[in-house]
Amino acid sequence: MLAQIGLGIAALALLIAGVVQSRAATEAEWQAFRADVEAKCLAAADGLFETATAIVDPFGSQTYGMALIRGRARGADVSIMAICVYDKVTQVAEIGGELPDIGAPPASGDGPMPDTLAWATPLEPCATECAAALAPLVPADADGLRALPVRVATTLAAIADPALPMDEGARGALATTVALGNGDLAAIATGDRTCTVYWYGFLDNAGQTVGQHRCRVTRGEDGMLTVEKLSGEMMHAQIAPVADGTGVAVGRTFLEGHAIRRYDPATPDNAENANFGNFVGLAFADGARLVVVDADVRGMSPPDDTYFAVLVVE
Repeated sequence: MLAQIGLGIAALALLIAGVVQSRAATEAEWQAFRADVEAKCLAAADGLFETATAIVDPFGSQTYGMALIRGRARGADVSIMAICVYDKVTQVAEIGGELPDIGAPPASGDGPMPDTLAWATPLEPCATECAAALAPLVPADADGLRALPVRVATTLAAIADPALPMDEGARGALATTVALGNGDLAAIATGDRTCTVYWYGFLDNAGQTVGQHRCRVTRGEDGMLTVEKLSGEMMHAQIAPVADGTGVAVGRTFLEGHAIRRYDPATPDNAENANFGNFVGLAFADGARLVVVDADVRGMSPPDDTYFAVLVVE
């Protein structure tokens, strides 16, 4: 287990959740929804857990609310997890079966899986920085940022089975991503860099190294970083800092010949190929490296609820 986790992905997203009012007319209803999901999921989990906490997906799916339950097993001194679903129509919660705590080493002996649930500690909401960074986003993208920590935790629970393959590069990148602390985005060097893409929870792979590419990092007069992926499936994203070492990445994916290459609220999908278009993520400084995490499922049919990607710029 990683000994310390600083200002991680979920912590930032929870900061954002305190600021973004993308559904201002119904925010009170969403808060009541989350409270009901938490209360009923914890009640449903009582038979499995001696003590437990719930990490609630801020909005859930179209049909269900969802929460990850984690705590000490009833009658045993071990930590376990379970997934809870909450029917939005009947408002009834059901708990799934007992799962091993993802902080425990997998049976294969390949080393421990990172404990992303430690990310869920809420911090005081940030103010001006978050509001400014999120102002250009459409509500669906702001929602995606708010839900990113739960999505990552859900993916990690789904890929905890040691029988699922994960290459060493992906395992190392995942551990680095989870352990991200208060790096300094202002210290990230500009220029052409090597970068690597990793996918987690895609198809039957726990984690996979997708490919190594060329990236370019530049800095504007306002100090804001821009990262471009120059080979393969291309990408352009601006990174607005919202806390020490952390930022919101707002951009677009595209191929050579695609007309729109910047985030466009009015045109989320590229007309030439709907597998490409707007994306948002969270960015972190890890020493000299820049790490961008996103859960863009554009082109996946149906969308995959247990998938996220990491771009590491060396």
